[in-house]
Amino acid sequence: MNAMSSHGNDYSGQGKAATPQGGFLGMLGLSHTVPKLRKATQAPPRQQTKKQDAEKAEQMFEEGNDYAKEGKWEEALAFYNATLVLQRRTIGKDHPHSGRTLNAIGVALTKKGDYYSGLTALEEALFVRQKSLGEGHPDVIETVNNMNGLLDKVHNKDEDPQQTNKSTKPA
Repeated sequence: MNAMSSHGNDYSGQGKAATPQGGFLGMLGLSHTVPKLRKATQAPPRQQTKKQDAEKAEQMFEEGNDYAKEGKWEEALAFYNATLVLQRRTIGKDHPHSGRTLNAIGVALTKKGDYYSGLTALEEALFVRQKSLGEGHPDVIETVNNMNGLLDKVHNKDEDPQQTNKSTKPA
């Protein structure tokens, strides 16, 4: 199972799904996270409950947050993607925690400069959060604000500072 969205979107920022199989993590020199992620996302033994998997997903999300606080966006994305895999298997794709994880993925991708993938993740986060929490919920507002911040970055990036400083004198 990979961390692609329910619509087939890839949130790894690497052009293929971010799976804990090694793949892009090894290419990025992040192979040290592969064993932990591989073990965490394997199909659970029969005696392991969905509650235990949900708890494991929560721990992985917090590890992703720790990396994000340090500005280590690749590592954060790896943990967020693995978290999303577990969440979709245990609590479902429309659960508020899945929306929270998609929001975190969108923010991390934005911080990396992958605006298109970030916007796609944030759009899905907004859909999940609106569906599960309602329009006026603070988490919905958070995602909308993150989308606005991303769009502002894209707009400012596209502006040519040389053009805005030139005067329009007739020749």
